[in-house]
Amino acid sequence: MLWKITLVSVYNKMSYNHQEIFFMDIQGLPKHGFLLLLICLVSILLIAPFFSSTVYSGFIVSALLSLASISSVYIFIEHKRTLLIAILLATPAILGNWIKYSIEGESLIYITRTFNFLFFGFIIGVILKVIIRKKEVTANLIYGSICAYLLIGLEWAYAYSFLETLNPGSFSLSLTGVELETLLHADIALFRRFIYFSFVTITTLGYGDITPLTSPAQFLSALEAIMGQFYIAILVARIVGLHLSSQTEN
Repeated sequence: MLWKITLVSVYNKMSYNHQEIFFMDIQGLPKHGFLLLLICLVSILLIAPFFSSTVYSGFIVSALLSLASISSVYIFIEHKRTLLIAILLATPAILGNWIKYSIEGESLIYITRTFNFLFFGFIIGVILKVIIRKKEVTANLIYGSICAYLLIGLEWAYAYSFLETLNPGSFSLSLTGVELETLLHADIALFRRFIYFSFVTITTLGYGDITPLTSPAQFLSALEAIMGQFYIAILVARIVGLHLSSQTEN
């Protein structure tokens, strides 16, 4: 009988811990946490492209990605278990973004991409579940929703980079001579191109300058476009529903 009670107690504790990690209340988050992350993400889209032809291009992208990672971790500073997981994933991702400039190697680039992909994927999941549990429309909710959307685009850019590296020629893109000088330059240029392609795809603009050529690339692109449309539709429905519910209660 005693061992049954112990098992139930352990199960309840594990269940509570799982909920604490993934179903936290948005009220427990820093007031300007999502706004800070949003500024970092928008900076990646607005600032980095203007330095694409300079020698500082890679450093600027790494700096902005590092700031976005730190801002993401800061959001959950009051939630110890979520914070611990975020730190464990963010630390190798941030270090890899900078170490690759002094230790060039294909393996290091793959490892860095993997941890960035896992980290931002984890942050997206937690943010979305926080948004789902929100009971009223606030500025923090709006900022968080936009952050999740931009992070999804960034996450897909990593997926495209993985695919192109594993199966070269998956996309119709060409790098210049300068971009092909070293493996690091090629990786930075490739990721920058896929950030652009990812957001063009998720918004279904489809300019056609970069196109998927293989079946996996076409599938990933179509899946991102579908996700982008569903995200906008569900998000708008959620916000409108919360607003109407709040008005009804008042």
